[in-house]
Amino acid sequence: MSMTGPLPPAASPAPVQPIWQGPRAASSIASTVLAVVGIALGAVLLVAVFIYFVIGLGFQGVAISTVAALIPLIVVLLAVRWVDRWEPEPRAALWFAFLWGAGAAVVIALLFDLSVQIVTYASGLTEPEVVQAVIQAPLVEEGAKGFGVLLILWAGRRYFDGPVDGLVYAATVAAGFAFSENILYFGSSLAEGGESFVGTFVVRGIFSPFAHIMFTSCTGIALGIASRVTGPVGAFGFYLLGLIPAAGLHAL
Repeated sequence: MSMTGPLPPAASPAPVQPIWQGPRAASSIASTVLAVVGIALGAVLLVAVFIYFVIGLGFQGVAISTVAALIPLIVVLLAVRWVDRWEPEPRAALWFAFLWGAGAAVVIALLFDLSVQIVTYASGLTEPEVVQAVIQAPLVEEGAKGFGVLLILWAGRRYFDGPVDGLVYAATVAAGFAFSENILYFGSSLAEGGESFVGTFVVRGIFSPFAHIMFTSCTGIALGIASRVTGPVGAFGFYLLGLIPAAGLHAL
């Protein structure tokens, strides 16, 4: 008959983590507030862009151009969604990204364009197109779009953890920018005649709907790498680094 000693006391269960944690809850609240403010600001700026377009192109032209611009936008967003399915990003962050591209980045580009025209007129220069092609399109537009991705990294670091996230956010920003820009180009060509409108739609809506996505993704991927290796200050350096290929491709 074998004798056994007393069983050892059972290990005490690990303490249950509290559902509410002070710092994390505060961070979540701050992120929510920033998201709401950012989305509201982007929406206001997008409305301002549409008002500007209507004043310059007329309501009917903007309406037709908006419908036409939705076609490449849907194609691009479906592609972004396909990439994002592996690790879906927060909808609020994606809405901010789209509205930043369609509203804030377009306003920045338009204001810079207005400044260039004023300086050109005041100085008597005759070739503002050179400044627009060399500076405005590559540097100002890519700088404005990429800065939106940088804001997402700064405000929602826990939702930004690699190059794929950077690609998704950058592509969403670029899709918004291309949407508004297409409305402007389509509306302008519509005023010139049906053939010009068809040609512009084919070039921008069919042949190159992913152009802006390709440019801005360079900055997004750079910021995705930054999210793994550096902090907020270092991320700004990666933002500038990513602008080099983004602006270079855009210039081409």
